[in-house]
Amino acid sequence: MYTKVAVIRKSSSSYAGSDHRRTLAGYALFYYVYSTFQGRSAYLEDFYVSTPYRGQCVGTRMLEKVAQIILEEGCRRLDFVVLKWNAEAAKLYKRLGAQDLSDKEQWHIWRLAKNQLHKLAYSSE
Repeated sequence: MYTKVAVIRKSSSSYAGSDHRRTLAGYALFYYVYSTFQGRSAYLEDFYVSTPYRGQCVGTRMLEKVAQIILEEGCRRLDFVVLKWNAEAAKLYKRLGAQDLSDKEQWHIWRLAKNQLHKLAYSSE
């Protein structure tokens, strides 16, 4: 698992001189997976840009860096999910060329939660 973190250096004046502080602008958490259809791929598990840095290209720059890293590692695609209510994020991803597969290819996300995993794992015992 890999994390790309954007840190913004802020310089603020103080009576004794300049104070350099760092603030978290955002992060991208991703890992490598294998696609039966396309081979080595990556999955963006979590992506976040702090509110004060939204609209300042921080997210775009982080995704550019993730794209560079995974291409260097031989990946053919980056998959991720976006919550329906997060229209601003969806707009960014569309602007960067991402496609909503639920519209294009009719993919649906399924999950087996912990209780269901236990039932499945131990149902024949």
